[in-house]
Amino acid sequence: MAQGPHYRRSFPLILIALFLYFTLRRTSSSAPSSPPPPVDNHYPPVSAHRDNPTTADHGRLWLAFHEILRAAEPRCKSPKRIEDHPSAIGFKPDEVDHVTLPEHIIVETEDRGIMKKAHSRFTSLLSSRTAPKLRYTPGTRGIVSTAGGRYLPVLVTSLYMLRKTGSTLPVEIFVADKSEYDEYVCTVLLPSLNAKCVILADILDYSPLDEGLKKYQFKIFSLLFSSFEQVLFLDADSFPMHDPINLFNSEPFLSTGLVTWPDFWQVTYHPSFFHVSSQQIPTGFSHASTESGQLLVSKKSHAQMLLLSAYYNFYGPSHYYPLLSQGHPGEGDKETFIAPALILQLPFYAVSTGPAVFGYRKPDGEWEGGVILQANPIWDSRLPKGEVYGWGGKPSAPPESFMTCHANLPKLDPISVFGEKGLAWNAEGKPQRMWGPAHDMVDKVGFDIERRLWGELRTTACELEGKFVPWNDKPKLCETIGQFLKYMADK
Repeated sequence: MAQGPHYRRSFPLILIALFLYFTLRRTSSSAPSSPPPPVDNHYPPVSAHRDNPTTADHGRLWLAFHEILRAAEPRCKSPKRIEDHPSAIGFKPDEVDHVTLPEHIIVETEDRGIMKKAHSRFTSLLSSRTAPKLRYTPGTRGIVSTAGGRYLPVLVTSLYMLRKTGSTLPVEIFVADKSEYDEYVCTVLLPSLNAKCVILADILDYSPLDEGLKKYQFKIFSLLFSSFEQVLFLDADSFPMHDPINLFNSEPFLSTGLVTWPDFWQVTYHPSFFHVSSQQIPTGFSHASTESGQLLVSKKSHAQMLLLSAYYNFYGPSHYYPLLSQGHPGEGDKETFIAPALILQLPFYAVSTGPAVFGYRKPDGEWEGGVILQANPIWDSRLPKGEVYGWGGKPSAPPESFMTCHANLPKLDPISVFGEKGLAWNAEGKPQRMWGPAHDMVDKVGFDIERRLWGELRTTACELEGKFVPWNDKPKLCETIGQFLKYMADK
């Protein structure tokens, strides 16, 4: 009885609220459609978007695209190498207007004509109304990488280093097939870090390949089949030193949709590439060759470029890798990103600041470079015209300029670093730094990146011991790395 009067007083208010609700709802539904929402800055778990493309969606894309690839096969001999490992040609930023392309392969006239016809057929099929379209979830961004099997700990370490920056970007890890899939890593560890495994074979089985993908071909197919609209690709052994979120929000990515980073060398396209692609040979190239351990791309604006890149990679080992690199350092997928952007006249931004390195001294005293540091494109794009850093004869880039760390030697798994012959130990078996004195790192990048890495290597070791099957016969290093950290606390 005590609640009766209160209920009667509230009833008119409820009727008014209902009237306003339905009135506003009807008004909203009849209003003109609003522009699409901005790219989401709040990152739900990588698998949480309800409209993520499915494996079947990507499988159907691959079925149609594989047919186009086969229809445009260059049925001719591979380019003939004059020498397997020609001398490297360093990039010279002051001589970009007049670049002489080397000729270290032979492309027969007949073969060049066959490749040109095949290339033209591919681009024609690609531009048809029935050509397959890339699938992705609009308004999303994330990081994509490839790994698998015994290399998963390298990826896990890089992922811990990413999260150490405060980044919450979702991550997709492409593994080749079920044999490269690890149950604990993929179903327990990675989801806890807002990352997930994608089995590439589940997609490619919609139109099976005779021989499977080769080493350098995994990158482009992971980009094609990722669910993100905007992608920062990172090799498994490459990680950001700072939260990369602003790369998506800022120039030069906003106006170009494609950002690449430089290697140490001049581009070495063979002149025949421009005949094959029906282009005039440029007199100069303002960009260096590409170091593709990191790549930033919009699948919305550069879908055609990615599909043409896939063509160059699909026929890369037989034709396009030698045509684009001619056996020069790093031949593989590295030149298959800017090249299709040039051919399709799509915008791109090639970072102008040269890469820096960390390294170490071998027991025989020889210096070995092990880590490539790349500049932040936001910082790079704001440089005054003509102001160049990081190349021979140019000043070193300042500490605040660097963004990514690509660690080639040693590989970033605890066994390679802290195992019996790991670089963390000197010839006498005592702890040592791998990449030089701490003060050099602070001077170069602003903080001691190696010390941060030790901690995340320990996290990887402690997390995977007893759970990661390929380590079942390997030494347990969690406690060893803990002792190493104590010893090196003030070094």
